[in-house]
Parts: sequence; C-alpha cells; structure tokens
Amino acid sequence: MFKIYLINIIFSLIIFLFAKVKKKEEYFIGFIIMICLPFFGSVFYIMNIYYRKKITSKFKVSELEKDSYSQSDDLTSKPFYLSKKMDVIPVEDALVLNDEKIKQDLIINVLKSDPYKYLGFLKKALKDEDTETSHYAATAVTEVKRKLTLEIQEFEERYEKNKTDLTVIKAYADAIKKYNDSGLLDKSSYQKNLYIYIELLEKIIGIDESDEYLYEEIINCYILLKEFKKAIEYCNRYFEKFKKSEKPYLLIMKIYFINKNRTKFNKVLEKLKESNVILNKDSLNLIKFWLEGEI
Repeated sequence: MFKIYLINIIFSLIIFLFAKVKKKEEYFIGFIIMICLPFFGSVFYIMNIYYRKKITSKFKVSELEKDSYSQSDDLTSKPFYLSKKMDVIPVEDALVLNDEKIKQDLIINVLKSDPYKYLGFLKKALKDEDTETSHYAATAVTEVKRKLTLEIQEFEERYEKNKTDLTVIKAYADAIKKYNDSGLLDKSSYQKNLYIYIELLEKIIGIDESDEYLYEEIINCYILLKEFKKAIEYCNRYFEKFKKSEKPYLLIMKIYFINKNRTKFNKVLEKLKESNVILNKDSLNLIKFWLEGEI
C-alpha cells in the first residue's frame, strides 16, 4: 500500500514537471486531488488540463477572429470604402440616393480632396431635403469661398508689390476668373471682379500680345457687362492681330445677335464667307443656330 502511495507521489511530481500551470492555486488543488485519489486523481487532472487548454485555445482563436473582423471593418474596409465612394458612386448621382449617410460621407470626402472640383454637386446638395446633408454642403461651399478669397488676396498683395511681373499678373487673373466662374459671387462683386480681370488681361497684352485667348476673354467680359461698344473695339483689334482666326468673326456676330442687329450680322457673315478662314464644325453649328434664331 505504501509502495502504491509512493509511486503515486512520484508520478504526480513527474506530471507537475511537464505541466505548465500559471496559477499557484491550480498547482495546489491539482496536487491535493492527485494525492487523495491515487491514479484516478492523476487521470482526472491530466484530462482537466488537456480539455481546458483546448477550450481556451478555441476561445482565443474565436476572439482573435472577432477582433480581426472588427479591425478589418472599422480600420480597413470602412475607411477604404469611404475613401473610394466618389469613384464607386458617380458624385452627381449620389443625391438621388435615399441613404443620407452616403451623401454626408461623400461631402466629407469632397472637403478632404478638392471642394471646388465638386462645386456643382455641393450646390445641388444645398437644396437636399435632409437638413444635415444640406448643412454639410453649406460648410463645404463656405470653405470653397474662403479658399478662393484667400487666393485672390494673396495674389493681389503680390501684384501690388510688383505690377510688371507677368507670372504674378497671370496668377492673379486666374484666381479672379476661378472665383467668378464658381457662381458664388453676388452681382455687384461679380461685376467688380470682371473689371479687375479686364485690367489684368490688358496688362498681359501690353507685355505679351501673342495669345489670342486674351482678346477673346476681354471681349466676352465686356459682353457680360453689356459694354458692347468696347467689345466691338476689341473685336476690331482682334481682327487686325489674328487675321486667320475665326474667333473675332464669331464674337462680333455674337454681339450683333444679342443686340438683334440683323443688318450688321449679315455683313460680318458675308465678310467671313469671302475670307480664307476655315470654320470648324462647332462654329458652323453656332452660325446655323444664330441664322435660325430671331434677330
């Protein structure tokens, strides 16, 4: 009997040499069980350790998978999806969706990228039925106006310091045109900017008159301001400088079409027919539209 008891103690010690028990309480409990129940205690203890490790392992794997899924959803999938929303969903079609969260996320992404680029979308979003979406859009539009204003102020300061720097003049003119084209200005501010823009373009022509686009821009500005006399004067200058261009013909015909002056319109048209100027398809369609319209 003593030998059996001694063998049991030795066997128990061998088990504890190989068993990795982290808690001391488990060590003593296991030791008592094995001592009190020779053989059966050892079997029970070994089975207990085996199944406990197996269950714990499964639990940890389950938790790991859960955490992995959670991290994938929150930190990878979701931000990636949101960052790609403007590519997945056409921006202009987003407002048709009933999912307010998608629309709001789109506006947030627009703010993070280039709000000016998506200004058309933001203007439509201002009228969205969802108040939170329209509020987000208003914030984005305000940010666009702020950036455009700061850009103009920056180049205006640089221009005032050096009014002969062609690079600065062009950058200042581009900044003003960008704000005017945004459609975010009231009528008074818009017209004020047009005059500044014309002044800058005239300065550029004074330095380098090789770009016919400058003449076209000035003429269109005067047309918008309804200063048709000055617009015609620039058309004549345009004719002299760029004799082979179709643009001065089209611009002066545009002026006569707006003012419903059929006689002068036809006179310019005949002059165009007699010239060596070659019209492209768009120009021909425009003239056809004017001829079919009421003057």
